[in-house]
Amino acid sequence: MSGLCPMDVHIAHGDGPVTPSLPLILGHEGVGRVVQLGPGVIAPQVGTRVALGWLGYACGMCRCCATGREDLCVAQKNRGSALAGTHAEYAIAAAAFAVPVPASVSSMDAASLTCAGVTALGAVRAADVLPAERVAVFGVGGPGYLALQYARLHGAEVLAVDLSEDGLALATAVGADHVIGAAAGDPTRAIAEFGGVDVAIVFGDAPGFFDQAIHSLRWGGRLVIGSHSASAATLPVQDLVRDGIRVIGTFGGRRQDLRDVFRLQELGRTTVVAQPRALSSAVTSMQELVAGTVPASLVFDLSLA
Repeated sequence: MSGLCPMDVHIAHGDGPVTPSLPLILGHEGVGRVVQLGPGVIAPQVGTRVALGWLGYACGMCRCCATGREDLCVAQKNRGSALAGTHAEYAIAAAAFAVPVPASVSSMDAASLTCAGVTALGAVRAADVLPAERVAVFGVGGPGYLALQYARLHGAEVLAVDLSEDGLALATAVGADHVIGAAAGDPTRAIAEFGGVDVAIVFGDAPGFFDQAIHSLRWGGRLVIGSHSASAATLPVQDLVRDGIRVIGTFGGRRQDLRDVFRLQELGRTTVVAQPRALSSAVTSMQELVAGTVPASLVFDLSLA
C-alpha cells in the first residue's frame, strides 16, 4: 500500500517546498513487509509490517535532533523527494526509519496515517491545544479531518470550515462540534458568533482561508499553517502584534508522532477515511486529488490491476 499525498502532486509539478532529486519515484506513505535485511541490520525482522514516511533519514546529532525535533534536522532526507519513494513494488529504507505497524491497524489505514495523520497530530501538538479551548480547522480533506479528531482528543471544542458539502459531512461524521460552510461567504462571521477561536489550523488551499483563519482568532490565539498555499499571503503585522497572535509553521512530523497515530488508531480513538486505487491510475488519481473529488485519502493498492 502507498498513500497518495498532495505533496506528491506539488513535487511532480515542481512547485513544492523541496527540490527533488531526479529521476524519482514518488510516494512517502508506504506500508509493506520487510523482505530482506542489509548487512548488520537485526531489526525490524523479515516479515515485519512497517511504514515508510516522509522522514527517510535524520542525522541524530544536530541541534534539532538533539532536542527532539528530528523533523527539522538540517541533514534530513525525505522519501519521495531526496530518496526513492513508495509508489512501487519495493522500497529501500534505513532500518531506524521503518516504523512497525500494529497488527490491528489495516495497511490501508496505516498508509493514510503515515503522512496525513503525522501532519495532523503535529499541527495540533504545535498549537499546544488545551482542554476546553476552541479550535477551527480550515480545510477538512487530507489531514484536516484527522486534525479535528486529534483536537477533540486533546479536549477541545472543534469547528470545521470547508467549501464543499462533502467536506462538511465528513467533519460531522468524525465528530466536529460545529461545521461552517465557506462557499456562501466569509466564515469569520459565523465563527465570531461562537466567540472566535483559540487556535486556527489551515490545511485547505482555498483562496481566503489564510486571512479568514487569522481573523477568526481571539486575542492571544495561535495560527498554525500546514498549507503551502499560504506562501502568497500577507501577514497583518499590526493586528498580530496588537492581538498577541502566534504564527506557527508545521511540516510533517517525527517517528514518535507516527507511532502515536498508529496507537490511537489501534485503540479505536480515530477514524480513517480512504479509498483504494490501482497504481496504474496514478495520473487520474492525482487529478482527482487536485479537483477535490475524493472524500479524504487515496491509497494505491498494488494488488489491484
